[in-house]
Amino acid sequence: RKKYNIYSKSFINGGYYIMRNNKDFLITSINKNINMGTGGHHHNDSMSFELYSEEDLFISDPGCYTYSDKTLRNKFRSSKYHNIPVVDDKEINELNFDNLFYLENNTKTKIISWETNSDYDLFHGKHYGYSRFYKNFTVSRKIHFNKTKRIFKVIDEFSSDNNHEVNWFFHTPCLNIIKKNNIFILQGKNVDLSFEILTNSKKIKVKFIDGLISKKYGHKQKSKIINLNYIGSDFLSKKFEF
Repeated sequence: RKKYNIYSKSFINGGYYIMRNNKDFLITSINKNINMGTGGHHHNDSMSFELYSEEDLFISDPGCYTYSDKTLRNKFRSSKYHNIPVVDDKEINELNFDNLFYLENNTKTKIISWETNSDYDLFHGKHYGYSRFYKNFTVSRKIHFNKTKRIFKVIDEFSSDNNHEVNWFFHTPCLNIIKKNNIFILQGKNVDLSFEILTNSKKIKVKFIDGLISKKYGHKQKSKIINLNYIGSDFLSKKFEF
């Protein structure tokens, strides 16, 4: 089979940013919930991402299992069911439990910068979803891709010096995960992926949660969620790196 050189790409109008080489692929989004003013099919996934390597899916969007079951519909479109930080157990956009095709645009996500060249890609976005609870609160995410070393780095920052609880939920279809200190080995079919907590903090607590992924409508399968928990008041001085 003929091989092609594949390049990273931004789709500015749609709000999608793709980082890739011939073996690795990451997609993230800052699209706004403006589907005819209702949010429609959108989920609480601002700056979430999917990550593939050598045709194995390692970090996954859980998908959309159903349109009709209120509990499951809201679960799959919630903040916790995407690969983003969740502050104080609150949704980044307000969910209406009974209106399954309505989602507020509280995040007002915007792109700060996007760089791509033969050596690296750098995405930088910001959202304001929690500013409706806390004045001037923003969430910033940078994703850096070193194409030579094949390393993705995620850096999250928060504009608050108050006490908060933050939970990250990284969803993976890999059911076999080996933990070595701050490193998690996700075992794929073709290759393994090393997921490392780079932030040096004893306050970060880790646990694995059973989850669900829907690769197509009406179908679901078991998954694992890497849940990282941090409680503190030193957010202005700290970067959370993975």
